[in-house]
Amino acid sequence: MEKVVKLLLEYDSQFGYDVELVEIKEEGEQGRTLAEGVTGNLPHAYSLFQDYRDWWDKYEKLDELVRVLNKPVASSSGKSVIACQEAAETVKESFNQWLDFGGFHKIENSLRTNLSKKDYIRFLIKSDDERLSDLPWNTWDFFEDYRYAEVGWSFTEFRGQETSVGKNGKNAVSILAVVSAPNSPEKLADFQDETRWDRVDAETEYLQDPFPRQVRDRLWDGSWDILLIDKSGESEGETLEWQTVNLASFHNSLKTAVDNGLKLAIVNGKNGIEVGRQLVVEHQMSTAIAVRYPVPEEFIREFFHYFMVEYAMRKHSLYVAIRKARDRLADEWREKLPNVDWLLSVFQNPTKKLPSWRQLYGGVTPKQVAVASMVCTVLVMCARMLGMLQGWELAAFDSMMRMRPPEEPDNRLLVVAITERDIQNSGEYPVSDRTLTQVLDKLMEYKPTAVGLDLFRNRPQNPGYPEFSTHLHRNDRLVTICQPGDRDDPDSIAISPPPRSLKNRVGFSKIVVDADGIVRRHLVSLENPGRECSISQAFSTKLAHQYFQDREIDSPFAVDGGQWGKKLGPRLANRRGFYARLDTKGEQLLLNYRNREQVAPQVSLTEILNDEIQSDAIANRIVLIGYTAPSVGNTFSTPYGFGRNQQIPTVVLHAQMVSQVVSAVLDDRPLLWFLPLWGDVVWVGLWSGVGGAIVWQCRKNRERYLGVIMAIALLFGACFVSAMARGVCLPLVPAAIALVTTSASAIAASSVPERWAVSINFQGLP
Repeated sequence: MEKVVKLLLEYDSQFGYDVELVEIKEEGEQGRTLAEGVTGNLPHAYSLFQDYRDWWDKYEKLDELVRVLNKPVASSSGKSVIACQEAAETVKESFNQWLDFGGFHKIENSLRTNLSKKDYIRFLIKSDDERLSDLPWNTWDFFEDYRYAEVGWSFTEFRGQETSVGKNGKNAVSILAVVSAPNSPEKLADFQDETRWDRVDAETEYLQDPFPRQVRDRLWDGSWDILLIDKSGESEGETLEWQTVNLASFHNSLKTAVDNGLKLAIVNGKNGIEVGRQLVVEHQMSTAIAVRYPVPEEFIREFFHYFMVEYAMRKHSLYVAIRKARDRLADEWREKLPNVDWLLSVFQNPTKKLPSWRQLYGGVTPKQVAVASMVCTVLVMCARMLGMLQGWELAAFDSMMRMRPPEEPDNRLLVVAITERDIQNSGEYPVSDRTLTQVLDKLMEYKPTAVGLDLFRNRPQNPGYPEFSTHLHRNDRLVTICQPGDRDDPDSIAISPPPRSLKNRVGFSKIVVDADGIVRRHLVSLENPGRECSISQAFSTKLAHQYFQDREIDSPFAVDGGQWGKKLGPRLANRRGFYARLDTKGEQLLLNYRNREQVAPQVSLTEILNDEIQSDAIANRIVLIGYTAPSVGNTFSTPYGFGRNQQIPTVVLHAQMVSQVVSAVLDDRPLLWFLPLWGDVVWVGLWSGVGGAIVWQCRKNRERYLGVIMAIALLFGACFVSAMARGVCLPLVPAAIALVTTSASAIAASSVPERWAVSINFQGLP
């Protein structure tokens, strides 16, 4: 849990300090106030200030090679280091004795009662006595116990609401590093290692020992998030202009940089404290980290490295990152430069919310991802229900059908094709009743399970009608067809079944075609077929039913008042799946084509008449008789092709439909079906969330684009496998659109600039 503590100390020349614990509050707009208005007091700190001055005197007297350049020293300097360490211990003891005053106990008790040692704590102090900001507050026993707390100093009132930190609308944090020449070229090369910045999505520009005008130009012209200013490195040799320049001469340039989005500053130089205060107080920047006295470039470089590890890589809050970096340096530098970490001070504008690393460069939050995902899901599903996506979805469905590997022909069926050669050889069109009677007689000798005659015979086709009529009346394995009219289409023609045919041996022949002219549906039954063709069961239904009945298998069809079988699963309905507008006058299934080349073995009419077929090619099979001659023109487009040469005749379509049902019942071959509406919403919402998550996790556009492409490929693979393995037609196009629109809207939301203020000023970085 992240919490903020605000402490006010007002100097009283007579009694010491009046202290108020203004509040302890949870971070965030909805954060609870845990304590407020707790008052106390502290005595004068004369002895503490004297002890601190003694330590400072010893620190200043350290050899310059130690303080600034961190080079090996003589033994006399080594003794000075030890004396400095001892003075630091005295300051720590004196500081804790001062805070152990009885008038401060109530405040400390409130702190320890309302804060957990695991809390991330931003401890903000305001005082009109600037001497207090020099003291090492991190040596207080409270901070020894609370390892995730760090102190910052404020120069404005605590009261009032904190304003949100905006986004810079970029995909990387922009850092301007204005540095002194390091003591060795290798250090600068290490500092400029681009791979380090790529890992944390940062882009850095380096100005090494620049002229002041160069610095001003970049501050005016650029849009920076972090400004690194280093004026350490004064050394032997020629003095450069950058090393002697006064940072106060950049007043207007820094103000402009803050207005352009500068957010965090780390300053290392002789007047770093003044510049840090100026950025926070005068220019209203959120936070500045300043070094009160020039320190070795190695120290500030290590501080920035550890700070970036915690802040940018591990995504800790700003104050926790500072605390962790400070603690690591305190151990590493204890023997080299005692308590050099005391010289780091954090200045905070209490009216500005602290930026997280994600917020520095337009990253999206999980909340934004969730909102974008929900909005895009709703919009896409509304567009789908209005039929705006139907054409795209049908095209995607056809593509998947064409990608499937072909299946073996269904040997339970046989297609007797009336070919172009059959018509030419017999000279009959349509085929006469006598020829049909001969074909039927020969077929019945081999005992087929059912024979389907896909020919309209509502009137005699002499010669041979009497014999054909007798065959119709007596053959209980023969199924004929009729054609129902369409009440919504005045141009449709109803065709009656053959005379004398029994009603239970007739099925209607009606092929439903989608708006683009492709057959994708299997019409199983009709509710009100009409008077001329009063049959409610489809031709394919009758044949499959006959096959099941012959083998004493329960039929899945609603035949003769029966119930729709579970084997066929859910039927098509309006606004279900990719059909937003569907004629639902009857029961329909999606047609799961078996094979684009040949659904079943096929022979010609002439081969039957000439006894050129083996008996086992007919026995116990469903035989369908119909025209395949191109001149008849009774063909339809399928998902496999549009052109005339790719269309298939009606008898083959009926064979596909019969094979689909028989295979589903006997072979568990999956039928194609849709999820219920709520399932589609969940699926589309899931992939919409994936699109948002990609933008959330990937910070560079090329990574986002690659992630979206990979997600779409994965989506297509999931939809293809589910359709092939289980017959589930998942919403591919809506999910892809939701994925893309969510990621695009998240990128757009993350790229909306809001004028921020952050600036970081460093010296040599790792």
